[in-house]
Amino acid sequence: MLFRLIFKGLLLTLLGLGGCHPKITSIATLDQQKEANSLVYVQGTVRDRAPLIKQTAYQLQDQTGKVWVITTKLPPESGQTITIQAKIKSKSIVLQQQQSQELYLQEVRQLPQSLK
Repeated sequence: MLFRLIFKGLLLTLLGLGGCHPKITSIATLDQQKEANSLVYVQGTVRDRAPLIKQTAYQLQDQTGKVWVITTKLPPESGQTITIQAKIKSKSIVLQQQQSQELYLQEVRQLPQSLK
């Protein structure tokens, strides 16, 4: 009897967790996340795509801005709205003797449609 109660409680807990929605970070506020490798959830529409060696870059746009995302997985189609879990990355770029930090995301995973 006790086992059944525990099992039902665990099952209900797991089912409840499946319905949780992650906190979506807007693209405009990504630069406020100063910690490199911080995990964030970002949602937007895929725009441009660019093939790289063993990777693909795609641009993700929401209502607040755009950011490039690097993935080693099959990239989403242009025009598709997706939610991803990603790590914040930055790269130092020097142009005309001026240095700037460019922010991008490293895709960890795409979330299933049901969690979007």
